[in-house]
Amino acid sequence: MARPAACLFAALLGLTGGPARAATVVLVHADSPAGPRWPLAEQRVRDELRALGMTVAEARPRSTDDGAMAALLAEHAAVVAVQISRTSDRGDVTLWLAEPAPRRVSLALADGQHAGIAALRAAELVHTETREGARREPAADAPLPESPLVPLPPWTVATTNSTAAPIPPPPSADATPPASASPSPPLTAPPAAAIPPLPAPTATPPLAPQLPSEFVDDLPPATADLGAPPPAPSRRHGLLVAGNVGGGPGGTGVLPGLELAARRELTRRLEFGGGVFSLVSPTWRSDPRGAIRFGLVAARVQLGFRWQLAPRLSLRLALGGGLALGWAVGRADSPFRSATSISPVGVLSGGVTFVVPLGPRISLHAGAAADILLPSLSVRSAGVEAFRLGLPLLRGVLGIAWDWPLRRP
Repeated sequence: MARPAACLFAALLGLTGGPARAATVVLVHADSPAGPRWPLAEQRVRDELRALGMTVAEARPRSTDDGAMAALLAEHAAVVAVQISRTSDRGDVTLWLAEPAPRRVSLALADGQHAGIAALRAAELVHTETREGARREPAADAPLPESPLVPLPPWTVATTNSTAAPIPPPPSADATPPASASPSPPLTAPPAAAIPPLPAPTATPPLAPQLPSEFVDDLPPATADLGAPPPAPSRRHGLLVAGNVGGGPGGTGVLPGLELAARRELTRRLEFGGGVFSLVSPTWRSDPRGAIRFGLVAARVQLGFRWQLAPRLSLRLALGGGLALGWAVGRADSPFRSATSISPVGVLSGGVTFVVPLGPRISLHAGAAADILLPSLSVRSAGVEAFRLGLPLLRGVLGIAWDWPLRRP
C-alpha cells in the first residue's frame, strides 16, 4: 500500500511542478555602467533561487550586452540570467530572458533598499518571469464570475428596553386551528438585564514592520535633495564686555579701563557695531607743584570684517571713529591753584581681535586696538605740559562676548 501511495505522490509532484523549479539561472558577477556589484545581495539572490528549486550557475562575463548574454544563456542552457548592482542608495536588477523571446527586464530599487529586500524582489521577479502562465490577461479585461450570493432580507434590530416581542395579530374568524394544536404561552424576549452588553472594539495601532537583522546592509542613509539650496545661515547679535589696558607715547603710563560694545552681522563676513570704552590713571601723579589725575571716555561706531582662520578660531578687523571726552583734576600746592578741566576731541579707532568660541553663544575675545585723538590731549600744570594723551593711544582688549541669533520674519 505504501509503494503505490509514494508513486502517486511523486506523479502529483511531477504534474504540479512547473519549469521554474527545474530551470537553470545564471547569476552574473560583472560591474556594469549602471553601478558596481552588490555582493551581499548576490549571495541572498543565489540562496533564494536555490530555495525555489532552481539550479544556479555563476559567471563573470566581460560584457553584458544582449549578444554576450544570449551566448551565455546558450552556454549554460539557462532560461534567465540575473544581475544585481547598486549605486549609492539605489539598486538595479536586470534579467536576460531566453524564452519565449530574447528580452531584457529591469527593476529599480530606490529609497535605500536593504540587501535582503532587494534579493527577495529579484528572486520574485525571476520566478514570475520564468513560470508558466505568468503573463495573465489584465484584470480589467478578464470577465468577472457571476456571484453566487443571494441578497438577504433587511434586518431590523429591536430596542433593548423592550421587555416583550410584539404580539402577532389575531387569526381571522374563518381560519380554524388544527385539531392537534394546543394553546401556547405568548413568546417574550429575555429581559435586557440578562443580555450582557458586547465590549466596545478597541483600536489596535498598526504594527511597525520589523526588519530582520540579517537584512541589515551597509547602505548609506538617504540624503536630502542636493539640488535644493541650503538654508541661509541666521545672522546674529553680539554683546562684548572687556577689560582694557592702555598707554602710549607722551608720558601717560599704564591706564586701565573697561569696554562695552555691541555688534550686528550684516553678511557672513561683514558686521556693524559700536561701543564705549574708558581709561583712567590708577593713582594720583605727584610733582613739586601738586598732584594730577586724568581719564578718557570715548564712544565710537565701527565696521568690522571677519575671517574664519580655523574651525574654532576667527579674526576680526574693525575700523571706525567717534567722539572722546578727556578730563583732568589737579590738586595744587601753594602758591598754585587747583583746577578741573574737560575737553571733547575726535577719535579714530582700529583694532584686531581673535575670537575663540567657548560655547554655543559665548566666545572669548582677545586683541589690540589703536586710537588717535584729533587733536591730542595735553595736560598742563602751572603752564608746563605734564604729559600728552593720544599720539596714539594703544589698548589691549580681553573680554567675553555673548551672541544670539536674530529673529527671522
